[in-house]
Amino acid sequence: MRSHSVPATARGSVSVEFAAVLPLVAISMLLVAQVGVLVVEELSVLHAAREGARAAAIYNDDARARDVVLQAGNLDPERARIQIDPAWRDVGTSVRVSVWYRPAAVPFA
Repeated sequence: MRSHSVPATARGSVSVEFAAVLPLVAISMLLVAQVGVLVVEELSVLHAAREGARAAAIYNDDARARDVVLQAGNLDPERARIQIDPAWRDVGTSVRVSVWYRPAAVPFA
C-alpha cells in the first residue's frame, strides 16, 4: 500500500477553500428558504381569493367576503388590499375577487 502524503504547501488549502465556499452555500440555502416563504404566501393569498369569491357569490355581502379573505389566508389587514367586482350583482353570479398582498419583510436579512 502506498501512503498519500499531502505536500507541505497544500496543507492549508482545504481550509481556505472551505472558508471561501461556506458563505456561498449559506447564502444559497437562505435564498431557497426565502423563496419557499414567498411561495407559501402566494398560495395562501390565492386560496384566500378563491374563498372570498365563493363567499361573495353565495352571500352577496362584500364585507363578509373581505372577512372571509382575511381569515382564509390568515392575512394581515394592513398589508392586504381586496377588490370585489362587480359591485352590484345577484346571488350566485360570477364574482372576481382580487387580492393584493404586500409580502413580509425578508426574515433572513
